[in-house]
Amino acid sequence: MLVGSDYNICETINAIDNYDRNLSCKVEGNYDLMQVGIYNLSIISFDSSGNESKRDIKLNVVERMPNIPESKPPVRPKILFDDVIAKYKKDNTAIGIDVSKWQGVVDFDKVKNAGAEFVIMRMGVNSAIEKDIEEDSYFQINYKNAKKAGLKVGVYVYTTATTRKKAKEHAKWAIKTLKGEKLDFPIAFDWENWKYVKYYNISIKDLHDVYDTFASSLKKAGYDTMLYGSKYYLEKIWDVNNKTIWLAHYIDKTTYQGNYLLWQMCDTGRIEGINGDVDINILYK
Repeated sequence: MLVGSDYNICETINAIDNYDRNLSCKVEGNYDLMQVGIYNLSIISFDSSGNESKRDIKLNVVERMPNIPESKPPVRPKILFDDVIAKYKKDNTAIGIDVSKWQGVVDFDKVKNAGAEFVIMRMGVNSAIEKDIEEDSYFQINYKNAKKAGLKVGVYVYTTATTRKKAKEHAKWAIKTLKGEKLDFPIAFDWENWKYVKYYNISIKDLHDVYDTFASSLKKAGYDTMLYGSKYYLEKIWDVNNKTIWLAHYIDKTTYQGNYLLWQMCDTGRIEGINGDVDINILYK
């Protein structure tokens, strides 16, 4: 931190509580933003009941910011679909992909011929809480061509809903968009806006209420729901009991201990019919 900065250390905290929507923050330790030095501090976030979470940090106050050369992100290996089939295809598994507009035009016949048995596609995207949900620009053509190719098909809705009202709106939108089409998988609820959670004034209970409202609304129309999430958030935030889970964990062998229907095992997959990376998934029958 630059000496003389007007800096609120508590702004570094991004926390969510089980029930409290407005957490408080305090800093333990002495520091002076007008004085160069390294300060050992503890940032504590706490709820109205006095429950707290503590994080130790080093605050480095400097005269000038260091000139750190820009580093390139590490190059992650590409995962070939053929290799995934060879390693993970069993009597009780099926191998597939998930796609959105980011994959562009997909040749689903080639995808099918490459050994894929299913595709889950993004149907709707709600990129910010102040925006309306929109149809993925490739959904209709993806759905039509994947079905034509003989692939099993599922859909997911990327949502930033933080209220039951918004969750119900998104579910109704999904029902209207599907027009009674039968799916081979539950509709996936995809909520990933964790880095903005401190600005939403929501609790973990609120998030579960959002999921439950989304799922119950879909159920009335004959559609089941599954929860998409990374290993960390499935373990730390979500109550996964009585939920169908689509696990995201980019690793050769997942250490997630819960039950799951699908495992999204990479996002750098390569398969015939798609130019570029794609997520590869394993279905457990």
